[in-house]
Amino acid sequence: MTEITVRPLAQSDHADWQRLWTAYLTFYKTELPEDVYAVT
Repeated sequence: MTEITVRPLAQSDHADWQRLWTAYLTFYKTELPEDVYAVT
């Protein structure tokens, strides 16, 4: 089984998170304003 590591967020995580978040929004056929990205 794969070991899971939980750690605090880092600035370097943002690009991957934004890619996943954009795919999530696309899947659910929705859009959110850019300023929501900054606080989500």
